[in-house]
Formats: sequence, structure tokens, C-alpha cells
Amino acid sequence: MISHRSPNDRFEKSGLVKSLVLSDLHIEFSTDAPLLAFGIGRGSHMAWPLDERAARMILFLDFDGVLHLEGEGHLPRDGTDFCFLPSLEALLREFPHVRIVISSSWRERLAFEALIAPFAEDIRPRILGVTPPRGSGVPHPFAHREGEILAWLQAHGAADEPWVALDDAEWQFDRHKDRLVACGSFVGFDAEACAALRAHFESTRP
Repeated sequence: MISHRSPNDRFEKSGLVKSLVLSDLHIEFSTDAPLLAFGIGRGSHMAWPLDERAARMILFLDFDGVLHLEGEGHLPRDGTDFCFLPSLEALLREFPHVRIVISSSWRERLAFEALIAPFAEDIRPRILGVTPPRGSGVPHPFAHREGEILAWLQAHGAADEPWVALDDAEWQFDRHKDRLVACGSFVGFDAEACAALRAHFESTRP
């Protein structure tokens, strides 16, 4: 259910209903409802024509420690939620060939509609879906996030496509650290991370 509510950003939990209010968009969903599985719904297809296969880039996007400072394992409640998202969206607008897959652990706690609600309307259509649950892909002693990304790529026939991860969990990457733009957990998406991500995007600009 979508309705207009208060402009204040907040996340509320009460009984079996959770509410996510971002800007003036209000979304409610039941915790009994299944969350989006990777490859289902918006994540079930590539959102660009096949003739553009040589000119695209996939961004695997984390939230905590990237779009806002690390939330210590819980959803932020202090009004700083997604404070760095406008900077990332400004960069994405310069590179329309980039598509997004959400790799944040939020994907296991929110319905897809709530997950993409913080993004601007022109950016939401570029979000392909979410990575599979933790433990998917080839088992690895520590690089779980990398394994989830590789599992998504394999499942969507995109194993050979260029990609980059924007994440603060550097230790969760092993063989593909060259594809990682690491943010400081208590720094977030700053000018240094923006410059590094821009370089990745430039390398695949059509």
C-alpha cells in the first residue's frame, strides 16, 4: 500500500506491520508477506536492450556504511538515512549505461518496493533486483558478499559483464577486490569513493 504521509524520514515497526516513510512516500507491508527473492519480479530480467550488451555496467550496491554511516546492524533512526544517496544518484545520472543490483543486507528485511523507495524516481527503473541470500554461490570462508554477487551474475547470464561493487565490507571480497570500491564504514560515500567509482564507470562508457 502506498500513500502520502509526513515528509520526515523514519522506519517504524509495530506488530505485524512495518512502515518505511521516505520523503513524502509511505509504504506499508506485512512481515508475513514474502520478501523479494533474487531474480523474481524486477530482478528477473535485464533492463536494457540486448544490442547494448557491450556498453553496460552493473553496480552492486550496499547501504550501511555507504549510503549512510554504519548502523551497527539496525536500520538508522536518527534522520541520517541515505544522506549520501543524492551524491551517488548525481554520479549515476552522468552514466546512464549503469544498472544497479542491491547487495545490502536490507534486502533480507524489506519488501522490494520499500527497498527502492529511497531512490529518486528516475533512478528506480535502473534497479534490476537484489543478490541472492547469504550462503548462495560457491562456499567461501569469508567472502560471502562476493559469492552472492557472482551467483547473481551466473543466474542472469551476466558472468562476463563488467561490474563493480560499492561496499564497506572489504573483507567480504577475495578474488575480485579490483572490482570493489570500498567505503569507510563511518565515512560513507565520500569524494574519494566517488572518484574511484567514476573511474570504473568511465572504463565502460559507451
